[in-house]
Amino acid sequence: MHFLTAGDAPVAWGIVALVGSIVATLPPESTARVTVVDAGLPSWLKPKLLSSLAQRGSKITLRFVPFQWPEDCDAPPLEGSLATYARLFITDWVDEPLCLYLDADVVLRHSPAPLFSDAMRDLSPAVWAVKNYPDHHFASQIGAQVPELIDDTSRSASYFNSGVQLINLQYWRQHHVGEEALALAAKHGFRAHDQDALNLRLLGQWQELPGQWNYQLFERYELSPDCLLYTYDAADEEDS
Repeated sequence: MHFLTAGDAPVAWGIVALVGSIVATLPPESTARVTVVDAGLPSWLKPKLLSSLAQRGSKITLRFVPFQWPEDCDAPPLEGSLATYARLFITDWVDEPLCLYLDADVVLRHSPAPLFSDAMRDLSPAVWAVKNYPDHHFASQIGAQVPELIDDTSRSASYFNSGVQLINLQYWRQHHVGEEALALAAKHGFRAHDQDALNLRLLGQWQELPGQWNYQLFERYELSPDCLLYTYDAADEEDS
């Protein structure tokens, strides 16, 4: 199993929790790879995570890859950061047929192994994702911004949240999903950035996951001790 997440300094605490939740939910004897896309993460994060994984005897292979923003793209940043678009470049970093992308504010509460095994039986969807909450209507999410993109086919379609995606990398490579979604984001200047662009590009080509997989942490006090690989405190931020 391969997992991908991305972030910059403000979400470092979330990456700690996310990696910890992967460790906690993996089946016994399972191995996994976690790729973290570094869009400006603090220097303390990598050595602390690697040390904690080694102390636990975890069978997770962790690697960090730098995110280089393409200079010729005009897609709008999200709250000043371009890290939200990192997931669109997943085929640059992952070679396996499937990868579970998770935002840095998400943690796993159940073993992800069934997601991978079920998907391998039918690799026709481009992505498996959770319907957006509270509004999962494509027509309202996209149509409110670009009405001309809505037709009879899309009027009743659903809209997914891009924070949890089991991605069919073979499909993405063959159909240039990342590149085309980035171009759509630049063209339309969507308010939900890559999420809107992916929904437009993958309209009718995704399969729904149960909402339980998009379990988001909005504040640090929500963190369960089981999700933490080490005690995170203000000293980490001061050292970064």
